Amino acid sequence: MNPERPRVLLVEDDPDDVHFMKRAAAKAGLQWDLETAEDGDAAVERLSSQPRPTHVLLDLKLPKRTGLSVLAWIRSESGAPETRVIILTSSNQQPDRDEAARLGVDLYLIKPVNFAHLVDHCRVIAKEWSIAVAPAPSPRGLPPLQ
Repeated sequence: MNPERPRVLLVEDDPDDVHFMKRAAAKAGLQWDLETAEDGDAAVERLSSQPRPTHVLLDLKLPKRTGLSVLAWIRSESGAPETRVIILTSSNQQPDRDEAARLGVDLYLIKPVNFAHLVDHCRVIAKEWSIAVAPAPSPRGLPPLQ
């Protein structure tokens, strides 16, 4: 782990979504240290330990403890209400959006249906969290244009 890079916890129970998120983040060039938790209880356990993640990408539909419950815990009980949280979910339900806003989510994103849009989401996340992005490799191994 690099101490200058954000420590991001991806809370996602679908292994395929975890895989695609890691690939999309790499393609977008995000410079972060990414960990995963597969359910809400595992997320709370990880957020209770040191070094604590600085940022959380949180699905809403999780086993054991919902994403909204994890967000409420982060904001009120974790001792780390400043932890940055982005919801990344398939739920476009207004009550979910309203509750996430009430709990103080930083951004609410709907999971895209294709990989290119997920890469775009990663760029939005990088901008929202001021995460450094590595320059894209040049085609055919040529040095980038200056």
